[in-house]
Amino acid sequence: MVYLDPDYLSVDDLKENVVKLGYWEDRIKQLYFSRPNVAFEESLVAIETNKEDREVIRLCAEHEFLSIYVEHNDDVNDKGKNG
Repeated sequence: MVYLDPDYLSVDDLKENVVKLGYWEDRIKQLYFSRPNVAFEESLVAIETNKEDREVIRLCAEHEFLSIYVEHNDDVNDKGKNG
C-alpha cells in the first residue's frame, strides 16, 4: 500500500509510485482505477489526464481504499513467445 498526497497528485505521480512499487517504467502501458461500488467490468477508468486524477482524489476522500491497476506493455506477448 502506498500513501498518495491528493494535493500533489498527477498522472506522472501515480506512475512514479507504481515504479517505486517495483514495476519497470517502460513496461507500464496504462494505469486504471476502479470506481468503488460499481461492477468491476464497468468500473475501470483509464488514468490519462488531470480529469481522471481529480476523480481519483475525490474518490480517495470518500473511500478508505481505491484500487489502481497496471496494464503491462509486455514485449514478449506483443512479439509472440518466440520473439
